[in-house]
Amino acid sequence: MSNQVPTLSEYGDLVGTVEIDGHLSTPLAELAALTRMPTHCCPVGVEIELFESFDTIVHFSVLAYDSRIIGCDPNSMTAYVEQTGSLPIQRFPGLIRNASAHRFFKHFSIVALDHRTVHMGDRLRVIDNDDQYSPPHDPPSNGINKAKPI
Repeated sequence: MSNQVPTLSEYGDLVGTVEIDGHLSTPLAELAALTRMPTHCCPVGVEIELFESFDTIVHFSVLAYDSRIIGCDPNSMTAYVEQTGSLPIQRFPGLIRNASAHRFFKHFSIVALDHRTVHMGDRLRVIDNDDQYSPPHDPPSNGINKAKPI
């Protein structure tokens, strides 16, 4: 996974992706209203941080870019990135109470991999418990005893 937007975790022990469902649409506009994001900025993402106090407060930042420079539509964003190579975005922090997070987020799906496997990207294959694993071929022997099936 390419991490073009640096995360704020201290060590990055687990790295991955997140999918979030809003209720009727993306909650970005509602979350942006809870920050000091200027009205000329176009929100494109959200960063959510849970700390030891996650039972009461959810720290978040809306990720946005300046729409005075780049239009706030997908074609303008794409054209800008193709021309310059990147899309400059800023973080606009905010807080919500954990008890009210359900107003913005219907469902979280978080996948975090050990940092040693992240470089494997789409070469990792998740096998459901009901599926049978069959390796494409026997792995090369490296002198380590193979584990016996349980």
